[in-house]
Amino acid sequence: MLSQEPAETAERAEPIEPTDRTLPTEPTDRTDPTEPIESTEPTDPMDSTESRDQRDNGEFGEFAARLGMRRS
Repeated sequence: MLSQEPAETAERAEPIEPTDRTLPTEPTDRTDPTEPIESTEPTDPMDSTESRDQRDNGEFGEFAARLGMRRS
């Protein structure tokens, strides 16, 4: 018959320490990670003569507005 080890042996075993694994970091052009993300949206107030479609679509919006096209 095979002998079994006492349960206390398992408790005395040294714990397995996790290996140091670091995830690869992606290169970034930011020097400070706490730097706020800059918005690409225009900050100037919308002109009353300018439609929302023209503002959102840029040059195409102006072209579409001249043709009477609407954004769906």
